[in-house]
Amino acid sequence: IDNLKTYARSKGYLPLQIRPSYNASLNQVFKEDPAFDKNIYFPFHRKTEFDWNIYNKPEEELLAGFKMQCRRKIVLAGRVPYKFFKVEDDKTLNDINQVFKAVSNTKGYGFLPFKIYQSIYKEGKKFNLCDFYVAYLDNDLVNVIFIVKDGQSFYHYTSALIIKGYKASESPPAKLHFFVMQDCFYNEHKSFYNISFGGSDNLIRFKELFNPIEIEKSPYYTFVIRRNVLNFLTKFSQRQTTTLRRLFKSIDNF
Repeated sequence: IDNLKTYARSKGYLPLQIRPSYNASLNQVFKEDPAFDKNIYFPFHRKTEFDWNIYNKPEEELLAGFKMQCRRKIVLAGRVPYKFFKVEDDKTLNDINQVFKAVSNTKGYGFLPFKIYQSIYKEGKKFNLCDFYVAYLDNDLVNVIFIVKDGQSFYHYTSALIIKGYKASESPPAKLHFFVMQDCFYNEHKSFYNISFGGSDNLIRFKELFNPIEIEKSPYYTFVIRRNVLNFLTKFSQRQTTTLRRLFKSIDNF
């Protein structure tokens, strides 16, 4: 924990906000450390209170636990010549960037700037902490899932789908998620796949097809480094806060 605090200070963070797994031993450590509190200083986004976990089981038992509609989607997608794989090259990253842009333009969905995903991926990949999984059809990328990992699990961070070149009944997401689970459980031997709670109504209905187990999330713990500045910034809007944080950082680096 002391190393974590030192790292946060060295990076010029105002706060460092952490939310460990519900049953993680770190919960007690953060709870007992007076340097951490439970306030959320920038509540600009809705914070989900649950995880949706799918637990490691033998493959036949895992499939049997999905709803019939989900199993059928996996079977039907198997009749289409999709190529499913884990990303290992920069060319595919460029394709992923284009898919995120296309989905944002057509659906108005607000992804983070791709350079953020790319930075997380490239740094995390060094330590096997994240991966992109993709589905191609006729050399076109049609589905992508970004996964972040810890010692116990894979976490579905975000995903995107292009509806092109296939029937709606043969869409790839169910099979791609199953492909990710196979890697999670049988290659990396993780305990569970967190398909993540939330999203649009259609996305929630899709995730429910896997019969995930709803798990209560632990509270946030915030290590406050510069409390006076932080209290000042929380009085402003998200856009104003971003501008002011850049200003403070430029002054610190001067």
